[in-house]
Amino acid sequence: MSCCFRPARPPKEWKGRYGRIPGDLSVFHIRWDWTRSRFWPTAERKYGQWTECYWFEDHAAIQQLTESVNEIKLRINGQPGGSFTLNEWGQVLVPAGWDERQIYYVGQLEGTWHLRAPGGQLVCLTGSAGLRCGDPWDLP
Repeated sequence: MSCCFRPARPPKEWKGRYGRIPGDLSVFHIRWDWTRSRFWPTAERKYGQWTECYWFEDHAAIQQLTESVNEIKLRINGQPGGSFTLNEWGQVLVPAGWDERQIYYVGQLEGTWHLRAPGGQLVCLTGSAGLRCGDPWDLP
C-alpha cells in the first residue's frame, strides 16, 4: 500500500464547496476501535437497520489522518471522534461545531489506501477499474 497523508499545519477553515451525500447510507467516521485500543477511521455502510464497518488498514498515513481529524474535533467539539469527508482530490474535510457548519481542511490523503471489509477482504476505494458510467457502486 502506497499511502501518504500531508497534514495542513495549522488546519484551516474550509471556505470551498462542501457537501456530503444526502442521507446516512455511507459515511466516514473516526470511531473507537476496541481491537486496536485507539481511535481509527471507518467507512460505514447502512443496509436497512444494519450497519457494516469497513476499517481503514493500518498505515502511518492513516494514523496521521486520525490524529488530524481528532485534533479539530477536540478543539472545536471538546471530544475526539466523529465524521469527516474525503473529496475527489483527497482533501480531508472535517465538519465541527454544534451544528457542524464549521468545516476544516486538515490535510491531503494521497496514494492507494485500503479498507478491511466485514468479511475480511481488502477493498480499495481509489480505483474504479472496469467501471463505466451507470454501473452500480457496491462499496461504501
